[in-house]
Amino acid sequence: MNKYFWLVAVIAMGVAASASARVYKSSEASFCGDMVCDDFDEDGTPDWCGQLMCDSAGRPLTGTVQEFNEYGKVTAETGYHDGKLDGLERQYYQDGGLYSEIRYINGQRSGVMRTFYENGVIRRHGMYENDKENGVFEEYNEHGNLLSKVNYVHGQKEGPEYTYYLGGKPHSEVNYVDGVAEGAGKVYFANGKIAEEGNYREGKKDGIHRWYDENGQLKAEAAYNSGKIITLNVYDKDGKKVHLNGKELK
Repeated sequence: MNKYFWLVAVIAMGVAASASARVYKSSEASFCGDMVCDDFDEDGTPDWCGQLMCDSAGRPLTGTVQEFNEYGKVTAETGYHDGKLDGLERQYYQDGGLYSEIRYINGQRSGVMRTFYENGVIRRHGMYENDKENGVFEEYNEHGNLLSKVNYVHGQKEGPEYTYYLGGKPHSEVNYVDGVAEGAGKVYFANGKIAEEGNYREGKKDGIHRWYDENGQLKAEAAYNSGKIITLNVYDKDGKKVHLNGKELK
């Protein structure tokens, strides 16, 4: 590469970097034109549809758009490239603390997503790919204790979803297939004993479900068919059946 072409390349990179680094106030940017779609798949499905973000001259915007509250603090920062979401999007609490952040690539959410409590503790985090949840998502309380964990595949829950008590002991678990509850599910007391257990099919209770007290004694059991109760038995503290299908046994 001779000296002339090297100089042109350096200048071009500098211009591009300067454009992408430009910061706009929300008053200097707005959506423009009709809804557009691009990046079509082989079956004709677009990867992205939306309106372009433009500058005050009506040109597709490249840079960061900032929004402010009445006190002059930034409430949101959003990156764009050629009018489409591209780069980090951050949202803030009124006092300036970070509320959420996620990265966009070519208009689609892609990469790590995180939300936060006002004290700075992570509330929820996970990964996006092609604008859909993909991978393990975890949610915490404001003290950093894990509350739930579930895996996603292409935006659908896939595999077991777990919830937890504050001390970290399991509270519930249920399996998912293509975003729908499928298979065994359990709910636990804080002492670790099972409170409820049963099966799910296509998101509805199906088969035998049982309920227990905190000592593990059977309290009731019901047979379900696609979410509808077929039979119901209730037991006393000694394990004796006292109700059958809603009728008291003498």
